[in-house]
Amino acid sequence: SLKVVKELTEQLGYDQFLLVEARQLPDLLEYATARQGIGDYYRTVQQRVRGTDAEEPRVAADLPSAFRIRAEAFGGARVEVDGRLIEDIEWRSERSKEMFFYLLDRGRPMRKEEIALELWPDAGPKQLNSAFHTTLYRLRKAIHPQVVVQSGGGYRVNPEFDVSYDAAEFEEAARSSEDAEPGSAEWAEGLSRVASLYRGPFASSFDSAWAEQARRRYEDMYLSSVLALASSALHRGDAAEAIRMAESVIATDPLNEDAAYRLMEAHVQRGNLQLATRAYRRLYDAMRSELGSEPSPRVKALYQRVLSGDALDDTL
Repeated sequence: SLKVVKELTEQLGYDQFLLVEARQLPDLLEYATARQGIGDYYRTVQQRVRGTDAEEPRVAADLPSAFRIRAEAFGGARVEVDGRLIEDIEWRSERSKEMFFYLLDRGRPMRKEEIALELWPDAGPKQLNSAFHTTLYRLRKAIHPQVVVQSGGGYRVNPEFDVSYDAAEFEEAARSSEDAEPGSAEWAEGLSRVASLYRGPFASSFDSAWAEQARRRYEDMYLSSVLALASSALHRGDAAEAIRMAESVIATDPLNEDAAYRLMEAHVQRGNLQLATRAYRRLYDAMRSELGSEPSPRVKALYQRVLSGDALDDTL
């Protein structure tokens, strides 16, 4: 009710979300000004709506200096504030959590229409507006009233807040390895950082198109990084590390032929043709079951060398 909204804003000490909603519902605001007991409050709101563009403050004046936000998307989607996990019940809906991760992942101001179309692609204009502001309110209530602000004609995570995000760290590590000399310590360090940050699919509980695209992109980056580490390990004769890296890729993508090839090579390097054969059979069975196809000629050729024992000569 209007009375409950008034009491809620007074408890929060924050009413920017109400100003935004009031702009969209002038008739309801006019009605509220005439209600006994709350009319004075809503007349003040009406005056503020008419006299300001409601651009939200960028900096939280009373934000504690130790206020820290940690967002982790890999292997789920979780947010901690000063080390305390925000529970699902505090978000009130999965969409409010998703909106936060969407804005984090974009890293720049996003227009309301862009956000709404990503999160509610099938909703009508009126539904979009209501869903957007309700979700934004829940997001702010879960974390902080000013965690999302208006900037540059759109909405973004407040740049004044201390926010760390595992996907951003993942991207930075991937870039550092790309910029480094292949095979160098910096190159290996970047790839290892990528591998350690990836604890599972990106935000698996989000079913929107943007999240699915991000999942595929991050998974591809992870797989290519770990495969590069496996190849590097093979090159320097560390078969055990190559096996570990290849198995990590296969755990994520059982149909990955490059990983199976590296795994077979690593077992051959250790002189274990039986395990090399087993690695091939696992790939073969997975491809027949899932795709109705067989491994590539390259993988088959290595398998034939394993069966004949010629593969051992390659390691001499």
